Amino acid sequence: MNEQYISRALKQLDYPLYRRISRMVTPMLEDEKHLAEIYAFIHECEDFKHYDQYMMNCLVVAAVYEMYCPGSFFVNSVMKLKVGLRDSLCAVMGFNSPEMVNYWKGRSAPFLKFRNKAFGLNVDKVIAEFKKYSLLSEDWELFEN
Repeated sequence: MNEQYISRALKQLDYPLYRRISRMVTPMLEDEKHLAEIYAFIHECEDFKHYDQYMMNCLVVAAVYEMYCPGSFFVNSVMKLKVGLRDSLCAVMGFNSPEMVNYWKGRSAPFLKFRNKAFGLNVDKVIAEFKKYSLLSEDWELFEN
């Protein structure tokens, strides 16, 4: 099957669904320079001070994947982090192996099943903080005026 034709057909048949799916797989950020900022924000934010190291690692990895590779949580084979991002995140978090990022992604996935619960809402707080760097035009509207 040709994904291009499927995409066009879906766009014509159910545009709201097409937009939702597009948003779910379109990265908000691409530049790895924000990784250190995300890590620092999470560790300095008062809202997350009650988290232990386990939950902090889950939060950092979940937020990074949601901003850089949003489709990876709902279907693993849809998206992967851009080459080099996993290594950069590994360095920021102080891990010795990039496989540790995969490990923490797996640990954070169950917490994101219910986005309206505390962990999902905290991921959304982190995302909101970094929308000012977003590549998505609909996010820019938040910062006009």
